[in-house]
Amino acid sequence: LDEAGFAEAAFADRDLANAVARHKSMFFAEKGADRTPIDYAAVVSGGLQLVPVGDHFWHDGRAFEVFSVDHHGYRSAFGLCLPGYFVYTGDTRPIPDALARFAARGETVFHDCSLHGNPSHTGVADLEQRYGAELRERLVLYHYESEIAAGQLRRLGYRVAGAGDVYELDPAGRDLRRAG
Repeated sequence: LDEAGFAEAAFADRDLANAVARHKSMFFAEKGADRTPIDYAAVVSGGLQLVPVGDHFWHDGRAFEVFSVDHHGYRSAFGLCLPGYFVYTGDTRPIPDALARFAARGETVFHDCSLHGNPSHTGVADLEQRYGAELRERLVLYHYESEIAAGQLRRLGYRVAGAGDVYELDPAGRDLRRAG
């Protein structure tokens, strides 16, 4: 569909999506990992929740790694790494062991952080206590509570992701630089 120029229109056509879901349910029914039938109507209406079942996936010729983080429940949140480029922590408490593995090549680390930590999220004091200076210099913080908090994090010397910020891969430098 994409090569023929119809993909965008097909993806936007809800009637087509529902017809495909009905057809798939009748002729190509599948079961999920938990052995329950897949509800294709729910999938095409936004009811699909992807749960990583492996430690990596391929996208656009690149191998991304997925890892569990320290949120409030076992495997309730995940981080994402493109080795040599970036790490995204997801919602988490500090994860020094995971970052020692997944951010070992100087990757920029996009890290959940607010001014004050809680049982599910990292606070700025946690960064100081759990991470060394070299790693803290590579952090870009997100998931803070307000623009006022973002300003306070910046005054503490941290890079902070803001609404509309764009980060571009730089394959030559194998780093992320703020673009725009």
